[in-house]
Amino acid sequence: MEQIGTRWGRFSTRIFRGDDGACGLAIWHGGLTGAESVLGRVHSSCFTSEGLAAVDCDCAEQLDLAFQAIAVRGSGIVFYLLQEGRGAGLASKARDRMVVQQSGGAIDTFDAYRRFGLAPDPRRYELVAKMCAELDIRSLDLLTNNPAKIQGLKVAGVRIRPMRLAGTPSRYNADYLRAKVRHGHSLDLPRMEVAESSKDLERGDPGIGRFGRFLRVASYNAPILVNREIAWFRATAYSHDSDGHERLILSHCANPSAVPVLRVFRDRVFERVAKSAKPSREYSDAMQRIVSRGAGSILAIPDDGAWLSSTRPPTPSEDATLLQSHAEALTNLTNIDSPRRCAGPDFAHLCRV
Repeated sequence: MEQIGTRWGRFSTRIFRGDDGACGLAIWHGGLTGAESVLGRVHSSCFTSEGLAAVDCDCAEQLDLAFQAIAVRGSGIVFYLLQEGRGAGLASKARDRMVVQQSGGAIDTFDAYRRFGLAPDPRRYELVAKMCAELDIRSLDLLTNNPAKIQGLKVAGVRIRPMRLAGTPSRYNADYLRAKVRHGHSLDLPRMEVAESSKDLERGDPGIGRFGRFLRVASYNAPILVNREIAWFRATAYSHDSDGHERLILSHCANPSAVPVLRVFRDRVFERVAKSAKPSREYSDAMQRIVSRGAGSILAIPDDGAWLSSTRPPTPSEDATLLQSHAEALTNLTNIDSPRRCAGPDFAHLCRV
């Protein structure tokens, strides 16, 4: 058991592993042993919003609101499950975003999963039942708006009383939240226009199917909160061909003639959870530099619990090569007559990040 500090106080944490290999964190405050009606949130990891400050969903806000509610009550627990993309993975989430955007909103996130041959919400909750049993939590006051989650937890054997979790919708996540409402989520949404992405974001994706052992999976437009303002990036997802390790490159090409800023950001799930709705200083500083210069890419490496896996992750050298190849391809797309390599100081420390 470890202790982490959050802006809502100190919480205890413990890692759990399910019989099926599922991984999650129990993060709690106060004495819960033998307790009934424990205030709780069963939360699926969202690397893009919680780690990268994307604002096209409400996941980071829901996590922050859950910690706040627990702090106000004085006790409670977050079950933080490492099941990115509703349990289908980061690559599937990127494909979902791409298909939704290409359809102009005619297809929503749940329809996209069906087109991929996936269940609209393939998550399972047996691990939560195991966590409750080992922590001796008898029942939960569950912060959720999702009837499928309520049913899934009941099937897994968790005793719950649902409680609504009210957030603040925005122009950037309105389409996503409307899709949730159509699929049964209990949300009150005001009428609002959907934000339009910046033009020419496609030039932030080189569109090349493979760099080394990394395969391009999908590419979509991502609104990112940078220094309290929204900046649009092109997000391109890659998957390693041997073990499926996933990577996301965020590229900003507002000034194609500028020398790009290039960085590698390695996510750490404990830091991600502790900061809740606020990304790390390392990441924020890099994004501010990229937006200020008008050109750059950041390779984001999610912490997906691979440290519990027996498979070897890609080496720092492989990651640096992926970023360099991606950046050079972008540079040469906009400088066809004078192709150049993205060498120089921004690559000096990539392999050691």
